[in-house]
Amino acid sequence: MKRFGVAIASAVTAAALFSLPGLAQDAEKAKMTTEMDLHVTDLADGMLSPYLDKDEQTLMKSLAYQHAVALNCKGLSVDQAKSQAQLERVFPQAEMDKMTEEQQLAMTTSVMMGFSAVMGGQFAIAAVDYDAYCKAAEADFASKDGSDTHLILVKAP
Repeated sequence: MKRFGVAIASAVTAAALFSLPGLAQDAEKAKMTTEMDLHVTDLADGMLSPYLDKDEQTLMKSLAYQHAVALNCKGLSVDQAKSQAQLERVFPQAEMDKMTEEQQLAMTTSVMMGFSAVMGGQFAIAAVDYDAYCKAAEADFASKDGSDTHLILVKAP
């Protein structure tokens, strides 16, 4: 019974907080974008997992996110040389040479479709609130200390 009372008190408090102007809308945006991100991540994982291990999947999703940020947010761009170097980790030439042409095509298609799914999801999330999306991305970028080898974002010239 005590848990039920706490749950009611929490619900009343949340309702009061989110009835303030703007907060309900922000909470709804946060819920919607979280659901979008989870759905797209599941979709991308399905395309990436047959060919990539967990670390490589994380790398591809990170690269896709950073490319989407660079395309959506002024002031940030992608270092193309760093991006290429990261992609070569996922598609090492020595390993690719061991595959048949059909295997190479299947892997490249599936992995790049997963990459594209993440980018598309990020475009949709950004469209909900460009300012908030770019502020969050800029804060994330600013918090990096340079030791993140997956970081391909740079300040735009």
